[in-house]
Amino acid sequence: MVVCKVKKLFGTDGVRGVAGEYPVDGATVKKISMSAATVFRKRGSARDIFIGMDPRPSGRWINGVVSKSFSSAGFRVKQLGIFTTPGIAYLCGEYGGYGCSVSASHNPASYNGIKFFAPSGEKIDDNWEIEIEREMDKLINVSPRSTGRTLLASGKNNSGNEFLKYLNFLKSTLPKNFNLSGIKLVIDCANGATGRFANEIFHNMLNAETVIMHGQCDGKNINRGCGSLHPEKLQRAVLKNGATCGIAFDGDGDRVIFIDEKGNIRDGDFIMAVAAKHLLNKNKLINKTLVVTIMSNLGLLEAMQEAGIKTLVTPVGDKYVQQAIKESGGNLGGEQSGHIIFSDYLPTGDGLLTALQVLNILKESRMPFSQLCGVMTKYPQVLKNLPVSKRMPVEKIPELIEQIKKSEKILRQNGRVSVRYSGTEPLLRIMVEGKNQKQIEGIADRISRAGKKWLN
Repeated sequence: MVVCKVKKLFGTDGVRGVAGEYPVDGATVKKISMSAATVFRKRGSARDIFIGMDPRPSGRWINGVVSKSFSSAGFRVKQLGIFTTPGIAYLCGEYGGYGCSVSASHNPASYNGIKFFAPSGEKIDDNWEIEIEREMDKLINVSPRSTGRTLLASGKNNSGNEFLKYLNFLKSTLPKNFNLSGIKLVIDCANGATGRFANEIFHNMLNAETVIMHGQCDGKNINRGCGSLHPEKLQRAVLKNGATCGIAFDGDGDRVIFIDEKGNIRDGDFIMAVAAKHLLNKNKLINKTLVVTIMSNLGLLEAMQEAGIKTLVTPVGDKYVQQAIKESGGNLGGEQSGHIIFSDYLPTGDGLLTALQVLNILKESRMPFSQLCGVMTKYPQVLKNLPVSKRMPVEKIPELIEQIKKSEKILRQNGRVSVRYSGTEPLLRIMVEGKNQKQIEGIADRISRAGKKWLN
C-alpha cells in the first residue's frame, strides 16, 4: 500500500496555486527551483534538465526563474517551449535528464505550478519533495527579481527534434502499419499543450479524419468551458459530426476522457476496464493486476473481480498509482479523472498515448465504442467540491465524522463515501457512490453542510 507522507508545500501533483501568489510567487518559485537543483545534484550525475510548459501567460516568467536557477547550479537547460507534461517525462527517460513541467494541468488560466521528473521519466516521489522542502528552509531573503523573460520571451522555442522524437515514440507504441483510416475523431485540446500535437499524430501520421476543437493556445482560455473537465460541447460535436468517438484532453495533456458515438462520457474507469480486459485476453496484463485510486467507481472494481483481475487501490495521484504498479510488478493503472498509465511504454499518465492505445483496441474489437464500454456498469456517483478557507484534519471535525459514519451505515455494502482535501486547490472533495441517485445526493449534501461551518 502506498502511504502519502506529510509535506508542507508539494501537493498531489507538484506545487500549484494562483500565479503570483504564494506558493507560485517569484520568491517561492526561485526557492523551489534552487532547492530542487541542489537535491538533484546530490541524487545523481545527470546534469541536463528539460523544461516545458502549457500556454498560460505566467508560464513564461516561471519558466525563466526555474531555468536561471538550474543554469546557475550547473545544469544544461533544454528549453521545449509549449510541450505536454508526459512528453517531458518521455524525454527524461529517453535522454536520462531531469524534467520540469510548468503547468497547472486542468486548473483555470490564473493558476500555475511546477512538476518535476527524475531521469527515469517518473515523477519525483514524496521523499524527494520532502528533501526539497528541507533545502528551502535553509534559504532566506531570496530575491524574486530574476524573471528570466529573455530566456523564453515568446513561449516558443526551436524544439523541433524533441517534438518529432516524441511523436515518433507515440507512433512506435502501435502495431506496425497501424492507421486510423475510416475513423472520424472530434478532438478537444482544452486550448492547451496538446493543440501542438493532436492533429499531427492523429491525422497527418495516422490518417484519421479529425475535427479539432479548442486548439488555439492563447493561454488565457486554457480549460475554460472545454477539455476533459467540460466535455459538453464535445458531446454535441460528436453527435453532429457522426464521429467514431470524441477525445478530450486537459491543459497539459496528461489526462484524457472519451465520448462514445452515442454521446456518452467514458471516463478513466471505463478506459481502464476496456484496457485491462483487452490485455488480459492477450495474456499481456502482468500479474492480472490493475491499480486504481480511491476515487474509482465500484462498478469498475466489480467488473474486474468478475474477470479475475486483482485491483490494488492507492491514494489519489498518478505518482502513487505508478509506485503501486512498480511495487506489484504490474503494467496498467490509472485514475477516474483520465490519468492512465501504460507502464510498458511510459511511467506516467499520457493522454495522447492513452488515446492511441484505446483506438487500437477499438479497431481490433470492430465494435462501436459504446458496445466496447459494456465491460462495466457504473454506479451512480455524486462529487461535491466544498471551498475551504482552512484545512482542519477531517478526523478532528466531530459533526463531519459523525455524518460520514451515518452515511456509511446507510449505504452498507452497496456504496461508499470518500472525503478528502484536494491536493491542487483549496477544496474539500466529497464523493458518494451508491445504487440510488437521490439517496446519494442527499448524503453528499448533508456531509457538505456538516463540513461547511467548520471550514469556511
